[in-house]
Amino acid sequence: LSIQDLNFGMYRGDLEICDAILKIQKKYNYPHIVGAATGKNAKERIIDAIKKLQGSLKLTMAVQSMHSPVLDNIRRSNIREKHMMELAPTIRESGLQTKSEVILGLPGETYDSHLKTLETLLKAGMDEILVFTCMMLPGSEMYLQTEREKWGLKTKHRVLPRDFCELNDGTIVIETEECVVASNSLTFDEYVDLRLFNFVLSVTNSDTVYSPLKKFLKEQNIGMFDLVNKLFQSLGSASDSVQEVCKDYRRATVDELWDSPEDIFSHYKQDAEYQKLLNGEAGINVLYHHQAIVISNYMSEWTEFIFVVLEKLLTEKKRFDGDVSIQFEDVANYSRGISFNPLSKNRMSTNPKYEFFYDIEKWLNDSTNTLLLAQFRSPSKVEIEFRFTNEQHDVIQDQLERYDDSIIGTSTALLSRTVIPSHYLWRKPFVMENKERV
Repeated sequence: LSIQDLNFGMYRGDLEICDAILKIQKKYNYPHIVGAATGKNAKERIIDAIKKLQGSLKLTMAVQSMHSPVLDNIRRSNIREKHMMELAPTIRESGLQTKSEVILGLPGETYDSHLKTLETLLKAGMDEILVFTCMMLPGSEMYLQTEREKWGLKTKHRVLPRDFCELNDGTIVIETEECVVASNSLTFDEYVDLRLFNFVLSVTNSDTVYSPLKKFLKEQNIGMFDLVNKLFQSLGSASDSVQEVCKDYRRATVDELWDSPEDIFSHYKQDAEYQKLLNGEAGINVLYHHQAIVISNYMSEWTEFIFVVLEKLLTEKKRFDGDVSIQFEDVANYSRGISFNPLSKNRMSTNPKYEFFYDIEKWLNDSTNTLLLAQFRSPSKVEIEFRFTNEQHDVIQDQLERYDDSIIGTSTALLSRTVIPSHYLWRKPFVMENKERV
């Protein structure tokens, strides 16, 4: 269910709407997820509204940037970093899912200030961070020639994903957008590097599949940003498949850009090139397309890459010994199990099993959020199987069957996690003795 309100949850009437939605959910088991942009102010009231929907609506903080000079340049004010940090415990205690939206390429943004924004949001515990390229909208102040010159904005044009058609008279119509790819504070190469960094972040900061990883990092005093940055710097040591996906992502980031809309129209008037739009070879959402490739084909390899790099981080900090190494292996195996083979046709029959020394599930569900993993040591090893429930299978299959079975179809189904909610996408743990979930 999509609610077209840019400040949902800020007003008392929104609480009544939440009550009505919850009543419908209980009666019809729909909607599984509610999409709406929550307001950036009155966060406590918004949290109260979201609590009513019991996790089907995410708390959204559209900050664009956390760098004060950039916010001054675009005449915008944000929720303060201090206030955001103060809200973090309440958000965690409420079990709310959160996301934040950032724009790359704003006037005055630098390579370092953009990374600092991401680091701040990760410290605040954002479950999902969406990074958009800065669009030049006709009628906006930034669109003016004087503003372009003031900030040294360099722009390119690209096809809006899947937004084209051929009219009855044979005319091909393509919607395009103009976006900022460099400025007097950000080079084009830095723009491309940050796009790739944000791809690594998007896959690794997945809100459910790596939740034990995030909690383990916190116990070891390692920031999520530090891990993502280390992954980005270590891409050359990843598996061949992961490296190839990242290289292809970088190529696609550059290849989707054109000097003018006319160049785009001229190119895709050719039958062979227009067919690429139809086939999904061009005009794609580069981020979701490549994330779909990882989830569909290389999720296990990505998970292994994460934990190889994390082991190096722990070793560098001289923490990878004794019980920590056992906890590390349990957390890694839990993530391996949850992330295994999520979208293939045989996903119901390929169920990995691991033995655990610690009760990871109880640790994750600790309502106080203060107990350490060490306090959840089991009396003996427990074997757990990771599999999908029938409901999960049906929800995923229903969405996949609406599209073709190509990567393009899958990326459409995964788009922004609104079609297939993330809690349906990943496997559940089941204890083998009595076949009941942990």
